[in-house]
Amino acid sequence: MPLEVYTEFQQAHYPFLSEKEKQKLTISVQIKPIMGEPSFFLHQDMKKDVHKGINTFIQEDCCIVDFLKKRKYEVFFLGTKEPNTPCKLLHIDLYGFFLLADVLRLFDKECFDDILNLIRNSSKERGAIKYERRLKCQNLKNLRFTKNFINLGKFLQINGHIYEIAIEFKDNFALQGVQTYKTLCENTTIIMENKKLIQDTEKKHMLEVFRENPDRFIEYAQGDLMNYHAYQGHAELF
Repeated sequence: MPLEVYTEFQQAHYPFLSEKEKQKLTISVQIKPIMGEPSFFLHQDMKKDVHKGINTFIQEDCCIVDFLKKRKYEVFFLGTKEPNTPCKLLHIDLYGFFLLADVLRLFDKECFDDILNLIRNSSKERGAIKYERRLKCQNLKNLRFTKNFINLGKFLQINGHIYEIAIEFKDNFALQGVQTYKTLCENTTIIMENKKLIQDTEKKHMLEVFRENPDRFIEYAQGDLMNYHAYQGHAELF
């Protein structure tokens, strides 16, 4: 299951010049199938904030469950409850740019702890998450296996079928050396009209941008979901 993911967040800025600069939170999660329309979710951090008529929040420990439910699949997150019979792995490929900044924002509770543990400590059974030039997964159970992934040890039931979750990161960071997402897209002939909607001076205060104009914020945020096409465009350069 190849998906593009991206988050929008606001960091606290020092020294605090105003009350709004004290806010440090994740605002939204955007998810898009590589050949489909994007979905926008408010992050759990935003449940205490005031927002204008947008109530599509991430509800599950793994945001992919919310995405599938929004696509009208019948999905149940089973956690660590193993089925009585062997089940297939559901490989989820997550495409992004500098996924180190996003990865922990995509998960909550037990799944958050699982991801954090695999960043800190490798596991022979579940694998490891490494950061070198970009975020990568390593399958430590069979080093000859060509697909590197982590095994969350969690299960999903989708339309009556049970799967075990396996995740791989496709991180475009440093794909063409140290450069920005904007430069990568320019080098691979991707037009980013949405990214002109918010000026650089506004990006320190993304929460204010969202509060003042949610529609503009959502359109801007969904413009970040072009990493698969950038990945393809990069390959075509050689």
